[in-house]
Amino acid sequence: MFGGFALLVFAAVAAGIYLWKPMGTAPGGAGEGTPTAQAAAPSQPPDAAPQPAPAAVTPGQEAGATPQPASPAVERTEAVPPPRKAAAAPTPGPGGTMPAKKAGRRTAEPPPPPARPRDLGSLLAQARSAMIKGDYLAAISSLETILKADPNYQDAGQMLDMAKAGARNAAQLAVDTGAKSEMAGDYDTAVRQYEQALQLDPSSQPAADAMKRVRARMQADGEDAFKRARQFDALGRSSDAIAMYEKAIKLLPPDHASAKTARERLAALRGGN
Repeated sequence: MFGGFALLVFAAVAAGIYLWKPMGTAPGGAGEGTPTAQAAAPSQPPDAAPQPAPAAVTPGQEAGATPQPASPAVERTEAVPPPRKAAAAPTPGPGGTMPAKKAGRRTAEPPPPPARPRDLGSLLAQARSAMIKGDYLAAISSLETILKADPNYQDAGQMLDMAKAGARNAAQLAVDTGAKSEMAGDYDTAVRQYEQALQLDPSSQPAADAMKRVRARMQADGEDAFKRARQFDALGRSSDAIAMYEKAIKLLPPDHASAKTARERLAALRGGN
């Protein structure tokens, strides 16, 4: 009796184990007796065709958008303008002459050549004669005209150097003569000599200094004459006043204030006489 009861229990346990197997697992397959991970996945009918895997979504492509087929790469080429042709140089016309330019564009014309004296030999003779007479200014003028027309004309260059040297010597002689007249009180002669020296040699420093000196001395003597004229005028000595006013007017610069007063008083005194 005990053996029959044990046999019954064993049969019941075996039946329970067999019924407990998952329905999706085939007998003898992998994972038999254990729950499968694919239980949650939707089951497909056995006759349905397998679905293709979803394509990968590229960056910037919205989810769910239908991917477009890649178009073949097209090489971009930018249109390059053709090189500009250089303007063709004008070709000479018949006879080798160039065609005239369009109106409105004036071309700079070269300056006309300096007029050439008709007779350079005559000018050279005149310069030589002027040097002999001591007229160095006339000789220098003629020789410079010759050399301007022809820098290598005969011995004009040497003669010009000689003429300038003679002019410098004459200028110094005029300065010495003027200094003697200045010491004697002959201001008019002194001024003329100094002016001549500056004409002969504009760069003469002794002549310039002498002219400055004599002008200052003349002004000092003129102011002294004006003072004496005022004194004589106040004393009623009209003749002496007139003489001093005349001297002041002669020695003073024309724009000097005392010279203006001297001219007015001289006119009044002469009108009263």
